[in-house]
Amino acid sequence: MTQDTPLTEQAQTEDEKLLQKACQLDPTLYQSVLTAEQFESLFEFYADVFNALAEDLSLQAVLDKLCLAAEKLLPNAIATIMFLDEHGKLQVKAAPSVPESGIRALNNLEPGPHSGSCGNVIYRQEPVFVENTLKDERWQDIRELAINFDLRACWSMPIQVGDKIIGTFALTSFEQRMPNAFQHKLLEMGAQIVSIAYRRSKLEEDVAFLAYHDPLTGLKNRKQLEKDIEAYIQASNGEPYSLILLGLNRFKAINDTYGHNMGDRVLQAIGQCIERFVNNEFPLYRVGSDEFALIFKRKNCDVPMVEAYVENLARCIRRVIEVDHHHFYLSASFGIACALGKQHFYQLMKEADMAMYAAKANPNKCYAFYDPSMAQKVVDEAELDRDLHRALEERQFVLYYQPLMDATGNKVRSLEALIRWQHPEKGLIPPFKFIPLAEETGMISQITQWVVDQVISDLKNWHRRGLDQFMISINISGQEFNKQQISLLIDKIQQADLAPFFEFELTEGYFMGYEDASIELLEMIRSSGISIAIDDFGTGYSSLSYLKRFPVDKLKVDQSLVRDIVVDENDQAIVEAVVAMSHALKLKVVAEGVETLAHQKLLENKGIDYLQGYLYAKPKPAVLVEKFIRQHV
Repeated sequence: MTQDTPLTEQAQTEDEKLLQKACQLDPTLYQSVLTAEQFESLFEFYADVFNALAEDLSLQAVLDKLCLAAEKLLPNAIATIMFLDEHGKLQVKAAPSVPESGIRALNNLEPGPHSGSCGNVIYRQEPVFVENTLKDERWQDIRELAINFDLRACWSMPIQVGDKIIGTFALTSFEQRMPNAFQHKLLEMGAQIVSIAYRRSKLEEDVAFLAYHDPLTGLKNRKQLEKDIEAYIQASNGEPYSLILLGLNRFKAINDTYGHNMGDRVLQAIGQCIERFVNNEFPLYRVGSDEFALIFKRKNCDVPMVEAYVENLARCIRRVIEVDHHHFYLSASFGIACALGKQHFYQLMKEADMAMYAAKANPNKCYAFYDPSMAQKVVDEAELDRDLHRALEERQFVLYYQPLMDATGNKVRSLEALIRWQHPEKGLIPPFKFIPLAEETGMISQITQWVVDQVISDLKNWHRRGLDQFMISINISGQEFNKQQISLLIDKIQQADLAPFFEFELTEGYFMGYEDASIELLEMIRSSGISIAIDDFGTGYSSLSYLKRFPVDKLKVDQSLVRDIVVDENDQAIVEAVVAMSHALKLKVVAEGVETLAHQKLLENKGIDYLQGYLYAKPKPAVLVEKFIRQHV
């Protein structure tokens, strides 16, 4: 059997071998016990039922056929097949010659020492042959059944799949007797054929299930969503419904940091979380690696109803997910597309997808409804993506540097490297217009490597010219905050022997949910000699409690806390608290967005260590910033 053999074909070949083995007759038995006619009858039985299996009949049809074929070989008797249910009770699966009243009496049979032949098979885990049902104590609890239906003898064989007994195959006679060698072999063959038919049926069910379900979460998959949406479209009666597509934010960081096995378990936990929230009200699907979808359909559905539902679901997802003592703080972005008037699934899915990515790009709202303007944005992004690839190939990027001053505003303490894109047609493009796309497409890693190479070159040039009193900070994206990329950057910097002159700026939100892995990466950075700054502190996740655990050197207070600090007492109190706690932890504090002398004076009085903003200098190319440095050394 080659590796390329389909699973169903491989299983079929194995089943045939098992069946042939079950139906083999010992030649000595044939010569001494079975007549030629009996021997031939058994093989006719085998051939008859095997043909039914080969015809791909349903499990029920195969089992009924087996029972009827067995009854032909045992006059004055009936055949029954029973399977254990999820509660451990026996239920009749096939008994074509048993009246409905008999089936009702047999169903829900609980295995035990006095529960008849079939109940004892399960109880004892072995074949059970009862010659006289009216006297045998093994039929004590169901004696009435034997009397009512004139059952005098019953022989039952376990049906086994692997190491597990799943049911019984029984021949029940209307006369008292024990099975002879021929009848015993008939029971053995029958039970084995039932086992094979059952296994094949389960395999077919599994294959059918996997065709329309996600194997990881057990949820319906994209293929099933397509079928369901097309059915909705065909049966449309004008009642509105929406496709809600949700994508987990920053999920790639979990795979990169903890590995795909942990990522899979987090996905399972998220799937269960969403499933509990939906609570079977709407069909739920997993349609991508970190994307789920549901069809929202309620009577009198309107926009506020959908918004309220999505906001509640978003809150549910934001709750902490715990896997193997690791805590993950996840969020999701939602794209919503109205299905009315849509002609096919792909149109609806495309619109929901565009809306979801619009939501990902909006820091103030976790969801977006599709509108036609998004289509043009997709075209623009496709063009930008193409140009960005060309920019990497043709080295169209340039670095600008913005100084960080001491608290007096007189001396340069360090520089922040800020990338710009010198587009040949559109001119200078700021980072906020292309960095999100670079993160989404994975190009951010190549861009940051270029930044590091350029900073190394500029630092070496400045050192040769006697300017070696400051370090340079570079921004590290959350998409590349993983061991592989960080190790690559550290290697570049250490090979240039410039680690003490580098600082990595990381936004605090990257750490939330990945504390243990983040500490490991931060310690790796620090041990290399590179400093670490937390950027945009105060913009959402801020927690001074985790700072004592994280090996960082500097906090950069976000400009949103600086902008109105002269007149806003709340901003003053927050900055004061940040400075006090940071200094207690031996961290330096930077204030971003300093634009006036009033800002500088107040922040200096609050104990801020460094200041950065347009009051001192806008970002400048390397040639121009050198002049500024020489004037402020």
